[in-house]
Amino acid sequence: MSKFEEKKRTVTVDLLTDKWQLSPAGAALLDVMLDPAYRFKNISEKCDIAGISRDSYYRLQAQEGFKNALVDGSKAILVSYAPGCAHSMGEAGLRGDFQSAKEILKQSGVADDVIDLNVHQDNKPSLKDILRRKAQK
Repeated sequence: MSKFEEKKRTVTVDLLTDKWQLSPAGAALLDVMLDPAYRFKNISEKCDIAGISRDSYYRLQAQEGFKNALVDGSKAILVSYAPGCAHSMGEAGLRGDFQSAKEILKQSGVADDVIDLNVHQDNKPSLKDILRRKAQK
């Protein structure tokens, strides 16, 4: 079976609950915390939606397993946006957006980071030029 034929594994709250051994209250809060529909809700509202108390909210936030599950879930969400972002940046690069084109080339390993160097030129001779002239006399 090729890598393209393998079944895609989706990160779910159930998977994270099992991995980090969350309680039912932890699973309920994790579900609310990872749902973008509730992103602008305050703590009391999130607790009401999850069916937990504020005390449970703070107790869960202090638990390593819950924190790890929240980080894993958040990373999975961010990774899911990566292909769309890459496509948008590629399109912008093709339209002439230099920064987007540079970032796509850098991320794909085709180009390295470059250092922008601004040089101020004036008519004064450098120390090297003065020493060279002295040596020639």
